[in-house]
Amino acid sequence: MEKIKKILLFSIIVIVVGSIMAVIIIEAEKKNMINKDENQNIVTEITNVKPTEDSLRFKKEYEEINGTIREKDGMLYNTVFIDENNPIVYIGIEKLVEILENQDKTIIYISSPTCPYCRATINTMLNAAKKSGISKIYYYDISVNESNKANYKELLEKIIEKKIADKTNEGSISWTLPQLLNVKNSNIIASTKGTDYEFESGQTKYSELTEKQKNHMYKHYIDTLSK
Repeated sequence: MEKIKKILLFSIIVIVVGSIMAVIIIEAEKKNMINKDENQNIVTEITNVKPTEDSLRFKKEYEEINGTIREKDGMLYNTVFIDENNPIVYIGIEKLVEILENQDKTIIYISSPTCPYCRATINTMLNAAKKSGISKIYYYDISVNESNKANYKELLEKIIEKKIADKTNEGSISWTLPQLLNVKNSNIIASTKGTDYEFESGQTKYSELTEKQKNHMYKHYIDTLSK
């Protein structure tokens, strides 16, 4: 009988302690959800950026190849997650040239979702844009084939004249990626082209950046956006 009493007492204690722990966990989860919602609202209010068709498309194109194999070299793409409240606005090559020739003040980002260096630095660039209060970034994706346009060669020549791209000895176009351009009165007044951080031991262009590397690129982007 004494043994049964001990078992019952132990069972009651376990149930009581378990119930208390469950209540604590549930309350903590509720608090975390409230804080998360509040933080999301604050970010949206500060940046004044809300999800658009283009911002969601940008998020999808960067995220849908997470962890897939790059056919060119058999390496795995790094995993990135893009905030849906991003300021990206898609443009084609004609709009790109038009902006470069006529826009008073704007920011242009040139990259590709399949570019390892672009993927490694994209969130650092977006964080710098948010910090700088940028509500619109015109985005040109070089992987989109627009060679069927009648004036394509002419448009490319204008881009080369602006020193955004180069022509190789074979006649093909070479881009330094990613590029962040600050354009004012049809002039590129500041830019960050490519990356210049040093790789750590064992790190490749597909690796996630270290905090030191992120801070290095962040300063570049802030400098470009603040001109």
